Amino acid sequence: MIQVFGHKAPDTDSTGSPLIWAWYLTEVRKTPAKAVLQGSPNTEAVWMLGRWGVDMPEFITDVAPGDQCVIVDTNNLAELPASINEAEVMEVIDHHLLAGGLKTRLPINITIRPLACTATIMHDLIGADLDRAPAWVKGLMLTCILSDTLEFRSPTTTPHDRFVAENLARVMPRGLVARLDRGRWPVPAVFGTIAHHGRVEQSEMERTFNMGVGMVAVVAPEDTDRAQAVLTCRPVRDQLFRRRAAPCAFYAVV
Repeated sequence: MIQVFGHKAPDTDSTGSPLIWAWYLTEVRKTPAKAVLQGSPNTEAVWMLGRWGVDMPEFITDVAPGDQCVIVDTNNLAELPASINEAEVMEVIDHHLLAGGLKTRLPINITIRPLACTATIMHDLIGADLDRAPAWVKGLMLTCILSDTLEFRSPTTTPHDRFVAENLARVMPRGLVARLDRGRWPVPAVFGTIAHHGRVEQSEMERTFNMGVGMVAVVAPEDTDRAQAVLTCRPVRDQLFRRRAAPCAFYAVV
């Protein structure tokens, strides 16, 4: 089984990123993997695990010759197990400067990008497969980014880190389900043209394009009249979807 780990004295990113990537390797790439830590994580990282209901990973002190490993959030030999160059390193994902000294048996994938957080890089590498991820994976990503960017106050924060974090934060909480009837708003003709000439299947059209819905806003029932008033006094068309017993209302801005 592949071991995924970050640097010694794990902080939030070096605790969360191994868990994120182990999930991806196991569930998407179908290569069994587990997250491990080089020692006890810091207080914030422990809080993160509790917040998202994730078990503490196993601790390791070294790796054995031939062990399959993925290194995340570092590439510095001083922060890695003493025997790392005897193991089979399969991949490196990091956002720090290239330190050198790491040896591999075969060519491997190395992803080092000038971003503030390893979890941001993983978000991009996972891509559309993130739709399959459970809430805890997205929660770890968001927490790692907020930690490494110091809630966007760090000078290493990039617009992309912020963009990814803000999109992750939009994920609806567990138990809240939205059902939109596509017959309730007009679909612009341009999407039919794209589907026809590009031979794009309907499922792909709906996954990739907004199909006429620019934004969906969720508001509490008591705020629906005020929200609709704000929309109607501006040059936008809106459609209210509300069920009498629902705890919230959905506005589709079309």
